[in-house]
Amino acid sequence: MRFVFCINLIVVSLALGADVDFDGLPDNWEQDNGRDPLIADYQISAGTYHTCALDDEGAVCWGFNQYGQATVPTLVEAKQISAGGGHSCAIDQNGANCWGYNEYGQTNVPNNIGNIIEISTGFDHTCALTQNRVRCWGYNEYGQSRPPSSLTAPVSVSSGFDHTCAIDDSGVVCWGYNGYGQTDPPRLIEPVRIAAGFNHSCAIDNFGVKCWGDDQYGQSTPPSLLRPVQIATGFEHSCAIDDTGVVCWGSDTFGQSSVPELANPVQVEAGFDYSCALDSIGVVCWGDVDDGGTTSIPTIDNPQAVSLGFEHSCALYRSTIVCWGDDNSGQSSAPALTNPKVVSNGFEHTCAIDDTGVVCWGYDEFGQSSVPDLDRAESISAGGDHTCAIDDTGVVCWGLNESGQSSPPPLSEPSQVSAGFDHSCALDASGIYCWGDNQYGQASVPLLVSPTYVDSGFNHTCAIDSGIVKCWGDSQFGQTSVPQLSGPKQVSAGYDHSCAIDDTGVVCWGDNQYGQSSVVELNNPSDVSAGFYNTCVVDDDGLKCWGSDYSDGLIAPSLVIDPDGDNYQGIEDEFPLDASEWLDSDQDGVGDNSDAFPDDAAETLDSDDDGIGDNSDFLPFDDSESVDTDDDGIGDNQDPDDDNDNVSDLQEVADGTNPLDPFDCIGCPRGVSGLGYHWASHSLLKSVTYKLEGMRAIADGVETATALGSEEGNFLFESKYGGTNRLTASKIISESEFGSVISSADALAALKIAVGINPNSDPDGSGPLERLPVSPYQFIAADINGDGRITSADALAILKMAVNLSSAEQRRWVFVSEDFDFWDEADESFVTKQSDVSWDRDGIIFEYPAVTTRNLVGVLMGDVNGSWDPPAGSSILEESYFNTLIDKQGGSLDQWGINDGSSSNSSSNDSSTSSQPNILLIISDDQGIDASAQYSLSSDLPVTPRLNQLAAEGIIFDNAWATPACTTTRAAIITGKYGINSGVISNEDVIADNEITIQSYLSDAENSSNYGLAIIGKWGLGGGNVSNDHPLLMGVEYFAGSLRRAISNYFQWDLTINGVTTRSEIYNTTKLTDLAIDWIDSQEEPWFLWLAYTAPHDPYHLPPSKLHGRELSGEASDITTNPRPYYLASIEAMDSEIGRLMDSIGSATLENTVIIYVGDNGTPNNVIDRAVFSNGKSSVSEGGIRVPLIVSGAGVSRQDSREDSLINVTDIFATVSELAGNDVTKIFDSISFLNLLKSVNVGGRGYNYVDFERNGVLRWTIRDDRYKLIVNANGNQRLYDLLVDPYERSALDRSSDRYSQIASRLLLEGNLIRGSDSTGSNPGDFEINITDAVLSKRSADCADYVNNYRSGVRDIKRVLDFEGNIEITADEVSCLMTSNNIPNHDFNDSTARFATNTSEQSRTFSINRNPTFANQTSALGQRRYDGITLGGVVFDLQSNGCYQPDANRTDADGNTENGQCANSAWKLNPLEYSTKFGADLHNAHVQPDGTYHYHGNPKTLFDDAPSGDGSPVIGFAADSFPIYGPYIYDDSSGDYRKVVSGYTVKPGARGARTDTNPGGDYNGVYEADWEWTDAGDLDECNGMTYKGHYGYYVTDEFPYILNCFKGRPDNSFMK
Repeated sequence: MRFVFCINLIVVSLALGADVDFDGLPDNWEQDNGRDPLIADYQISAGTYHTCALDDEGAVCWGFNQYGQATVPTLVEAKQISAGGGHSCAIDQNGANCWGYNEYGQTNVPNNIGNIIEISTGFDHTCALTQNRVRCWGYNEYGQSRPPSSLTAPVSVSSGFDHTCAIDDSGVVCWGYNGYGQTDPPRLIEPVRIAAGFNHSCAIDNFGVKCWGDDQYGQSTPPSLLRPVQIATGFEHSCAIDDTGVVCWGSDTFGQSSVPELANPVQVEAGFDYSCALDSIGVVCWGDVDDGGTTSIPTIDNPQAVSLGFEHSCALYRSTIVCWGDDNSGQSSAPALTNPKVVSNGFEHTCAIDDTGVVCWGYDEFGQSSVPDLDRAESISAGGDHTCAIDDTGVVCWGLNESGQSSPPPLSEPSQVSAGFDHSCALDASGIYCWGDNQYGQASVPLLVSPTYVDSGFNHTCAIDSGIVKCWGDSQFGQTSVPQLSGPKQVSAGYDHSCAIDDTGVVCWGDNQYGQSSVVELNNPSDVSAGFYNTCVVDDDGLKCWGSDYSDGLIAPSLVIDPDGDNYQGIEDEFPLDASEWLDSDQDGVGDNSDAFPDDAAETLDSDDDGIGDNSDFLPFDDSESVDTDDDGIGDNQDPDDDNDNVSDLQEVADGTNPLDPFDCIGCPRGVSGLGYHWASHSLLKSVTYKLEGMRAIADGVETATALGSEEGNFLFESKYGGTNRLTASKIISESEFGSVISSADALAALKIAVGINPNSDPDGSGPLERLPVSPYQFIAADINGDGRITSADALAILKMAVNLSSAEQRRWVFVSEDFDFWDEADESFVTKQSDVSWDRDGIIFEYPAVTTRNLVGVLMGDVNGSWDPPAGSSILEESYFNTLIDKQGGSLDQWGINDGSSSNSSSNDSSTSSQPNILLIISDDQGIDASAQYSLSSDLPVTPRLNQLAAEGIIFDNAWATPACTTTRAAIITGKYGINSGVISNEDVIADNEITIQSYLSDAENSSNYGLAIIGKWGLGGGNVSNDHPLLMGVEYFAGSLRRAISNYFQWDLTINGVTTRSEIYNTTKLTDLAIDWIDSQEEPWFLWLAYTAPHDPYHLPPSKLHGRELSGEASDITTNPRPYYLASIEAMDSEIGRLMDSIGSATLENTVIIYVGDNGTPNNVIDRAVFSNGKSSVSEGGIRVPLIVSGAGVSRQDSREDSLINVTDIFATVSELAGNDVTKIFDSISFLNLLKSVNVGGRGYNYVDFERNGVLRWTIRDDRYKLIVNANGNQRLYDLLVDPYERSALDRSSDRYSQIASRLLLEGNLIRGSDSTGSNPGDFEINITDAVLSKRSADCADYVNNYRSGVRDIKRVLDFEGNIEITADEVSCLMTSNNIPNHDFNDSTARFATNTSEQSRTFSINRNPTFANQTSALGQRRYDGITLGGVVFDLQSNGCYQPDANRTDADGNTENGQCANSAWKLNPLEYSTKFGADLHNAHVQPDGTYHYHGNPKTLFDDAPSGDGSPVIGFAADSFPIYGPYIYDDSSGDYRKVVSGYTVKPGARGARTDTNPGGDYNGVYEADWEWTDAGDLDECNGMTYKGHYGYYVTDEFPYILNCFKGRPDNSFMK
């Protein structure tokens, strides 16, 4: 981002001379005016987070000042300045002077350093160039302050982070830290500039810029530069000035390399992650600089008190409260108050007491601004996200209570209460009590004797006790270390500093990074408030504040740059080097004081003082003559016939004609006239601009004439030019011409012409007439590239126009002379061919007055088929006109599309008969379900009969989530992605240029490429500086509406139509409906219209009375105090216009149209029904994200129905795509709900998710069919049971039995979403902790689990901690699962008997994303792992035990746990064998190589409380089919149940015991004891197809996981 600091700077053109010192002043001027051309009068220097400059008044610094680095000491004629890490240095008449951070002595200039020529500050060291050497001081761990002795006659030095570079006779020499090669310069030829950065260096030599060192972000890879003259290096970026201006490269995380537009830059500086330049505008900085600007502290007299919040402040006056600073939550928008007595600012909310009681406003997500019933409140205090008051009942607190800050203890006669960030304190009869967060001891009150005052800060508390200030809590910055005070009267605890008023005035202590503890001069202070980074005081002079102005401190002060001393600076002085001039009103290069014609750029002198400038004066030294109209050498005053038309001037005056116009006389010919018409429809064209140029006149510099076509299509020029004339015409593209008038059919026609095929059809569509030959006008329309021939390139260009690609040619009209000869009389055919398209493209040339009439034929380029339709009421030329024309000039009627004496009949497609439905998406702006009549939640609802009708004919969705704001929801719909994946998580974010939008997706998909695509209404996706064509660049064919997030007036607003912006004075909701009606009416193919109404978004207003039924005054005061009725009236007006839209659509088209109506976020807090929701828009509470969703129309077989499946607005993307004919049901994060339009409760979404960032604080929420978890940026969580508490009145108790289990499951699912790339192609950027996690996802596609996972677990018996790691990556075909095989749960419990200790492994397994069945099943085996869990542990189901009585170690039954069992018929079943092979509670033990593995049910990753369709996927088998937990949803019973294995124990006995037969009854101990009888749900491999996906299932009985493979096992599972 770019910020122009409020300073003035001069940059003079170097045409006046060289500028060796790059200060914008030419060297010769500096010499003439006694200045040194080798010392820059004006300089900038960018440090880490502060900046310094030199101006006419000396040195000034600004920015971070925690070490005093921006506090300039007294200097005498400073001539150079340098800003470093935390210190600054300057050179003045007394030598070098440094100030700021000095831990390493970097500000201690050495004695006897000599005459310093140049000084350069590094991060923690400083270097200076003297006349014969380089001297350095400060930090020297890497030798950066120890210049090499080999330096010879150095001429320049630059200090970097931990290294230094210099230029000497040998070239560039660098020393210090060299971890990235930054001190190893390449070969340089005559270097002239050097810059040492963080870990890289750059220089300019004879061949340009060369950089070396760290190049992680490309900071050492300069682009091609044209004669560079300056170089600068920052933290991870570099900048230079060359002939093109400033160029930056490297890291651009903060925009530090995105150079804004600059005017003649002369200096550039690269700071830590920002850049600055000196140009003709001033100091311009970009990157990590704050755009908050300075605040407007009120100047009203007699303030009573002041209170500071996070980034807002309020002052109390006798009759009002005035607030300033951040107002994103409304915290600075004080309501009307009656005699306010107290004001208190919280983090993002404000409270006051007036005659009505307690009033709060601002952020209210936690109810902190929702005042409960109070009984005569006398004290109020707004804290972080909570509020406390004292009334007749005692202390009452409300809002956030996660730390108990809103739960006061019993108090005795409390007299004062103070709410801190997450703690509270009160003063009562017995002393001070504090409660809430006590992480820093802020709630642990020390021993006090007689306290009289208390104030709670961020993490500390201060009190006055027996005349002494005492503070406790966080002391990191000394905020609790109270200095000596004399009679303190008030104390205020801020963020990291504290202030008090005592007998001496105001004293502050603690953090001073922003100067918040540096008290300014005061006059009898009476009230003090310590804020986050600032302090304010009320004294006898009024209100005074110091510290941060809510920016990061990089806002520059006003500088004085006025080299000529005329008191005009910067852009005010257009002649900065001439004290006699400062203005040039006509911009002719001559100052107003010297310009005889200061407002006429064509004139500067009037030598004969006749009032006519010399350039226009026929005789500039003769004041009696100035004009010679007929160029006969005789001035008009003496010439009897000025215009030389052979009629005397006297006679022309008598005739009433113009004696100066040779064609204006009785008998002179009339001006050029004619008409313009469309070649195919023969309609006379309106709104055409005709331009006439006299060729002789052009040479003489005379202006051309313009004529506008009349409503009838005619034109007439009043101006006349004798001799050769050129006539041209142009026509602005109308709204309808941006639509589908140019289509893929035109591109096909052009392609046919290119290959010699006639694209024209039989004129009447039924035969037997011959098709028309290709008209010359069709050739012209097809020649988009204008190269005089038709090729496939033209066809492609037309196709781009048809789909409105950003790279497409602009639509335009061309005009051809009606008599242009296209006809070959001999061949009786047109001469125009695909290889030769000729016409008078440069204009129509003719001689006047020999020719006075010219008719023009209009051709819309790209409209090859001539399907343009004239507007209603247009005049049409009769066929007889063309018959007469042919008789007169020859040719063929075919030229105008006329065959056999009959006009051509055009046909059009009827989209209403298409098998593809039209799709109408209507978005209501700021409408939550409490303001929707279809949900009946409020007693105050809008009357919306047309929406009621849609609902009665369709489906109301009860659990639809949007995001909490306009921009973020629009981004979610148009991309099909959550904010975390689209990058749009706040209203300030801008959709990426490379995003695939629903419009571009439909255009690119084969089945939907024929859809017409439009967005009408609010765009809101391009940020504050959105370009006019932004929607078109994002794949929208037609856009008409407002580009920004809001409009300021519904009756006067900016309307942009396909990049052209005009002012509309038609009521916004009505105009948008008009535009929608017109666009739909123009469509011939199926269409998708995104109709985004601005209503009912503020500004709240009174809509036209015919559109609503409410009796409202419309007065501003009424709207302000009672906005909800006006808000609801806007909804009613929108409903009326929706009805008009529906009525305008033909019945056949309407029957084939699907209508989706959705709100984009919850109701705003100032109009929300608080009886329903306590929080609305901008919060992730239900009131902020639960929105109306109604679907009706074509294909919706469910009518008057409600649906409670979870829907996310992202799902509109996939649903629209599937409606349009594409068979993909999941796209990005979007899941189609098309099947819900016909069937109940078949939704595909198990979880709903929303994220949102507000004021830099991110919150996200996730819910299943019952529970909802809200997670704040600091990790705080709130869990709600929406089944019993749908309006989130009370969060669930953290101590409840189910809390941890439910919250952990939802948290994991949310982290899976937040950590994964929605494309499934890349792992997340951070690891997800799955320790003891319960999964929930049932996707059979391994790519849906792409991420890095970790766990922290313990080997219980060995008391050793392990970290488990599994990474899942994916491409289009398969996934790779790489694991160290450590489980996600504790292991080796008391039941275990591991023969080997568990150790980390390193294995990678390949999983096919689309597994297929093999021709036959494959058996399990000892040489292959059978699968892997998502926790990272392998399944190895078969044991190495069997019946083998001759083995060395057997039990009494002849069984061995480790025998030669590969081919044994009696393999032991490890889970039924008596020892269970020493397995732990997870049915796992360890192989000899240390591999922990499961033999059966792992008892992890799922639980006994399934949701959705059942238990989640817990892993994948070796054949890539998924492995599910044990539960499914049984539709027949309507409940969950475990799946049942198809295996049962064989009946009877095994036979007699022998060496090969264990004998006894079948009891399940051996695998052979089991047989598959198809007695359960699962097949012989323990799998089944459920909900369309085959998978294996965990079962209580054999085979527990799987017993064979249905697919082909991958070789990566081989041991």
